[in-house]
Amino acid sequence: MQFRASIAAAVSLFALANARIYGIAFPETVKAGDQVNAIIETENYFQTVQDIAVAFGIAPEASAYPGTLSTVIGSFYLGPEKSNVLDNITETVTIPADLAAGTTTLTNYNVTITVGDATSENYVGSQ
Repeated sequence: MQFRASIAAAVSLFALANARIYGIAFPETVKAGDQVNAIIETENYFQTVQDIAVAFGIAPEASAYPGTLSTVIGSFYLGPEKSNVLDNITETVTIPADLAAGTTTLTNYNVTITVGDATSENYVGSQ
């Protein structure tokens, strides 16, 4: 009976080492031309997941098309070092300087943000 308890504990600890990406977060308001942190949100998962790369795109809300990147603002290799990790991953992207003020959409995990006069400290995440 004690042997089973030891195996269960080991399996539980092994499960804690598995993770996957479940969304992204960006400052709620960004200033055109600013560099901002893009947060790739991760969570505990029941199996190993190999995430290879991530790319971010931005578009004015009126012209955003689901499943497309529109204007690419950053792409990053994740590979083994940043794949299957429990801690959120932060990458820096630059908001295009010529992006007009107003509501924009980040795709493929959709996050709606506002382009304004200053970059906010408040982050909003994908749903």
